[in-house]
Parts: sequence; C-alpha cells; structure tokens
Amino acid sequence: MHLNTVEEFLDHFINRKVRYDVLFLNDKELYKELYKVAEENSDKPEYQTLLGYLHKYGEAYGKNLELAYKAFKKAAEARDSYAMYELGLMYDRGDYVKEDINEAVKWYTLACDKDNPAAYCNLGCLYEKGKGVAQDDKKAFEYFEKAAGLGNVTALGNIALYYRLGRGVEKDYNKSFELFKIAAEQNDKFSINQLGFMYENGYGTNKDLEKAFECYLLSAKKGYARAMNNVGYFYERGMGVEKDLVKALEWYEKAANAGDSSAMRNVGIFYRDALGVSQDLNKAVYWFTKASEAGNTRAMVHIGNMYEKGLGVVQDYEKAFYWYEKAASLGNEIGINNIGVLYEKGLGVEKDLDKAITCYKKAAEYNCGIALSNLGLCYQYGRGVIQSKTVALMYFKKAIENGYEKAKEHYNNLNK
Repeated sequence: MHLNTVEEFLDHFINRKVRYDVLFLNDKELYKELYKVAEENSDKPEYQTLLGYLHKYGEAYGKNLELAYKAFKKAAEARDSYAMYELGLMYDRGDYVKEDINEAVKWYTLACDKDNPAAYCNLGCLYEKGKGVAQDDKKAFEYFEKAAGLGNVTALGNIALYYRLGRGVEKDYNKSFELFKIAAEQNDKFSINQLGFMYENGYGTNKDLEKAFECYLLSAKKGYARAMNNVGYFYERGMGVEKDLVKALEWYEKAANAGDSSAMRNVGIFYRDALGVSQDLNKAVYWFTKASEAGNTRAMVHIGNMYEKGLGVVQDYEKAFYWYEKAASLGNEIGINNIGVLYEKGLGVEKDLDKAITCYKKAAEYNCGIALSNLGLCYQYGRGVIQSKTVALMYFKKAIENGYEKAKEHYNNLNK
C-alpha cells in the first residue's frame, strides 16, 4: 500500500493495525520524518514498535538489528502484539540474538494471546516442523486456521496445502484448490505457484498445462524462486508453452540465484549436457556443488559422478564416495546404489562384494531401477551371491517395471 504522507502511514499502522511491511511511503525522505515522530512518542508501545521496524528495515537511517531488538523488546514488555511477534521471529531465526526456539515459542504464544495473526501462523509452522514443540499436524492446522480467520494469507495457503497433502485433516483436493485460488487472488506468491501445481496435475480441477504455466510465471515474476524453477522446467519440456532451452536456462539461473537448490542442480545439468548453452564442466561442477551444499541429494549424486568420472575436476574416487555417502545418508536411492558400485569395483574403497550387495538391496527397497538391474547382474554372474538365472531374471524384470530401460537388454540376453 503506497502512501503519500506520514499522517496516512501512522493512521494505517497505529490506528488500523495494518502490517508495517505492506505500507510504503512514496517519498523516501518522509521516513526520516516518520522516525522523528516515532522517537518523540517512544514512551508509547506502538511507537516503540514502529521504531523497531524502522531499524529492522532501515528506510530512514539504515538497518540496525541491535536497535531493532531493543525497541521490540521494550514494546513487547509493554504487551504490544506486533513487538512480541517480532521478538519471537528474531529468536526463531537467530537474527541479532542467538537462536532460541523456547524464547520464540514464548513470545509467539504471548502474541497469540492478543490474537496476532502472524504469530498464530508462525506457531503453526513450529508445530508443523516439531521445532521447539512436539510435532503435531493437527495443532499446526488449528493455528493456521486461527491465523487465516484473522486475514493471514500465508496461513490460508498453508491450510490449502494441508488439504492437498491430507496433513492434520482429511485430504480434499477440491477444498485445497478453492483455498489456493482465494489466497492467489490476494497475491500470495506461494499459493499462486501451488495453484499452478494443481492445474499441472489436475488436482481439484481439470488438468490444464497452459493455466499451470501462467500461474508459475505470475508467481515467478513476484519473486518466488520455486516458481522460477517451475517456469524453467515447463520451457525445458515444452509443457503449456513452446519448448525453449535458452529460456529454460534463464529461468533456472534466476531461481538458482534466488536460492532454489533444485534450480542450481538444473543449471548444472544444462552446463554439463550442453542444453541451450555451450558445455562448461567447470560451471556444472560449481552449480552441483552449490546445490549439494544447500542439501539437494540429487545434486550430491551428480557431483559424486563428476568426481568418479573426472568431469570438470581431477578424478577422485574418495570424493565421489563422500558425496554418494552423503546423499545416501539422506535417503537418496541412487547414492546408495552408487556406493554399491564403488564397493563392487573397489574404487576409492576396499573391494567388498558383501557391502555392494547390501547397498544394491537397500536401494532396491526404494524400487531403484539401476540397483535392481545391478542385483540382476550380480546373480547372473555370481558376484557376491550364489549364481541364479531365475533370480537374475526376476531382478531384471523388476528393473524394467521401474523404468530402467537398460535392463531390457540384460533380460533378453539372459532369457534367450
């Protein structure tokens, strides 16, 4: 909401209780005047809170989280709900103060006692994650409902997501779609992206890839990184829009620079495989590493593969093993399989067929096609197991059923 005078700003913030972060003064010099008014009235909690926001966002004299914390603390102790929420947020995120989830819960709860919608929403998020409180989807849903009832659009999007996933409530695609639509109409970029997902998959509505693309693009233009990645994916695949690898890479790079780890991995793939750009293995390694450090397990497998094969880096089986093991520890079945390959061949580790078979079987529990095929080969040639044509064919067949095309050749050759 763009405002022209300090009086208008104060009326919306102090009297109408409109959130600070949705109010904007058109003349930036007016923020100094706003700061002066806040200082002159700092004996009042709401003005002390206003000072906290001015220090937090820095429109008047630059950001200063120490002064923001002091202002919020003083106002919070005087029971201002926005200050209590902001204090909880600082403890939640570790902004200026050391992260302390117990303190975050305390201040969010106090703010909830005064019906602060943002505090209800954030407390719901803590129950969703089991962070500082016992994980409880039903309680999370209840807090989201309270927040949404007070007009919090983020909470409304969370409720819609819970209906889609069936978390804390019975799964209901129709209700999920309608709620995402309402939140999207309020310009919530998360919900706009989720609405695209609903159109893409035909959840609660007819499948419509063009509408899905429109939603992803709108959310992306509002700065939502996951939506940027989705736009890139649609351009890459030609879904709902004409296939364009150059535009796909552009959107993947935007999303990657905005912090989306899946997009970082996708940028790495484009540079590795020369998709819409000249091959650049150094850039591929850079983006795979960056995505891996952000916790993307599929990227960990890619960077492990680069080290295993010596692509863009000096070949290093130990580093390959490190990244595969890291991916495996987070449940990535390809990482588990690839550790098995290194044990089977004795690359970077001492050769150990028993460990190789254990890895293949563990990955096979996830219906990993390549692991099933590798088990088939072990049984075909009696590597680490008793040779068995019957068991080998069984694993090859399962691999084919799980989409691993190379297993067809193994199956046909053995079944002649």
